[in-house]
Amino acid sequence: MIFYDTKMIFGNPKEGDSEFESSLMEKLEECSFMQNKSDDIDKVKYYWAYNMPCAILVNGGQAFWFAHLKSIYEMLYKDMLINVRVAMSSGFKEIIELLDIDKMEKEEDRKFFVDVLNHYLIDTEEISSKVLPTLCKLVSKFPENEKTELLDNLIRRKIEAIKTMKNGRDSMISMLEQLFDMF
Repeated sequence: MIFYDTKMIFGNPKEGDSEFESSLMEKLEECSFMQNKSDDIDKVKYYWAYNMPCAILVNGGQAFWFAHLKSIYEMLYKDMLINVRVAMSSGFKEIIELLDIDKMEKEEDRKFFVDVLNHYLIDTEEISSKVLPTLCKLVSKFPENEKTELLDNLIRRKIEAIKTMKNGRDSMISMLEQLFDMF
């Protein structure tokens, strides 16, 4: 199933790939459950978005993330389909729980999660409300020397934005409780 899903997302096999992969792809296309190919791709993207935390948990965590899932995640969290982005933002909390962000050697790998969070926060209110409660949790996963900078840059700026949201009071309370637990 993963073979079919990744082929649907990333396209057809390249030249030089085995003949087996091509014949398997043709057979799977014959058994397609949707009317057209773009519906197939949209459905596969949604399933990947919805099951991303499970894929990390089942397949070995951090090593599998860097080897396979990060590239899929990079593509899906910016997808044009709202249901894919909502599923991705809903699973963001579990993903940061499953990965050891503080043990990532490269700063750019840790910074990736801040960039993803910022992207979600400027998206629709539905999506930003899904990730706001995870703001403090994400900051707590960083090494100590980076936490204060993130607290200043992320949380102080977002407090003002939270006040204007529809359910901002609940998000603010949740965030303050997490800050209290962090310190």
